[in-house]
Order: sequence, then structure tokens, then C-alpha cells
Amino acid sequence: MSVPINVLSSIVLIHGYWGLPVFGISGAAMGSAFAALVQVLYFSVLLQRGYAPLLRVIGWCQGRFSKTLMRHIGFALPIAATFVSATLAAHICTMIYANMSLTDFAAMTLIAPWNLMVGQLSMQWTQATGIWVAQLLGRGASEGTLDRFLSTAWKGAFASAGLVSAVFIALCFSVDALYGDLTPETRATLFSFLPILVLASIPRATNAICGNTLRASGDTLYVMHIFVWSQWLFRVPATALAVLWFDVPAFWVLSLMLAEELVKFMPFHRRLWTGQWKHARPEP
Repeated sequence: MSVPINVLSSIVLIHGYWGLPVFGISGAAMGSAFAALVQVLYFSVLLQRGYAPLLRVIGWCQGRFSKTLMRHIGFALPIAATFVSATLAAHICTMIYANMSLTDFAAMTLIAPWNLMVGQLSMQWTQATGIWVAQLLGRGASEGTLDRFLSTAWKGAFASAGLVSAVFIALCFSVDALYGDLTPETRATLFSFLPILVLASIPRATNAICGNTLRASGDTLYVMHIFVWSQWLFRVPATALAVLWFDVPAFWVLSLMLAEELVKFMPFHRRLWTGQWKHARPEP
């Protein structure tokens, strides 16, 4: 329901159909916000219709629904802060990319949505892993059970990283079919991205396994710090230096994405290897 509402409202607001003002690119943002509002209202109505009595019963882990909700929000805030920080860092880096040559900026702009979309193939697996780890911890699973499950999930993460790499390889060899009007320079720059995209898929997947497992055990603050500081102490300033001061080619600018994953690699894996997450249990 949300997707067609988003598309339709964005088209109407961008172009000013049905007597509405022409908002241009702002209309796309307004359409997305309107679709999100519809989602919230829809779920609120369902909650009120089907589960309203549950909001008032005694038995929530904090006694009342309101206190339980506030505790859940407090637990989720570091997760939300992680995604907000990632979005802001990505937008700032995109603004920095605008200072690159036209060919390099075009290549960076074209690869960005593909990187985001294809990366979801691996991210969905790692997020599902985190959900299962939370379920196992909640059931009081033994360390052996947790180790066996995570070992299997880890193999799946490598498989998903391989799938991501295969999609990127197919994408780079299909550039002519997808973007027939590109200049030879832009096409060559896009093709040069292939080694980085393939190599980055592995540490990205394993970092995500670590991050989602640690979140499932309640270690959300530690995960937030790894993401936030790797973005603001490394990726954003390194991008600014590479583009604004040293004017390096797009290949090396994109390689900072791989470098960021390597920066996060040891803090994530060291924390997971300590095994403390296996002893986490839901708090009353």
C-alpha cells in the first residue's frame, strides 16, 4: 500500500497535477513522508481495532504498556542513531563528490544506488541472523547451540557476499546495455570500480553479522560507536581530503568504502570473539 501511494503522491507533487503547486524535487520528499504517515496511521488503526485491550492489561515486562514502550524506545535509540548517522555521512560525502570532475562524479552517482540496492541482498541475511540470535538468547539456548547457529549463519553470509559480488560483476559487464549514452571515460571509471565492489562485499557481510549479533544481545551502544566513529573520524574526513585537497581519481575515493569496512573489522570481530554476547539474557 505504501509504495504506490509514495509513487503517485510524489508524481503529483513534483509536477503539480490536480491543481496543486509544482514542488519539484521537494515533492519527492513530501511524497515519501506522506507514504510513511499513511503507514503509521494504518498500523495505529489496526492496533486500536484488534489489540486495544492489550494496551491496558497488566503483565507487560515493565508493568504497563507505556513504561514498556519507553524502555523499548530507549533500547532502540542507539540503533536509530546509527542509521541517522549513516544517512547524514552519506549525504555529506555526496556533496563532497560534487567537487570531482564531471566524469568521476557521474560514475560515483551512477554506482551509488546500485551499491545500496545490491547490498541489501547480503544485509537481509545478516539482519535475519540477528533476529534469530535474539530468539535463541530469549529461549536460553546453550553456548553450543549459539555457536552452531552462528557458524551456519556465517557460511550464509559468505554465500550472500558471493552473490553480491556476482551481481556487481554482471552489472559492470552490462554497463553498455544499461547506460548506452555514457562517455567512454565514465564507462571506464565504472568498470574500474569492480575490484572494490567485489572485495568490499566480504568484510561488509561479516561486519554486519557481528553488528546484528551484538545488537541482538543488547550491545547496541558498542555497535553504534563503531559505526558513528568510523564514519565521522575516518570516512567523511578522508573523503574530504581525497576530493578537496588531493583531487584523487574516483577509484581511490570509492576505495574509502572498503577502507571503512576494514576499520570496523577488528572492533566488531574482537567483541564477538570474546563470547560475552552468548551470556546475554532478556532483562525483566
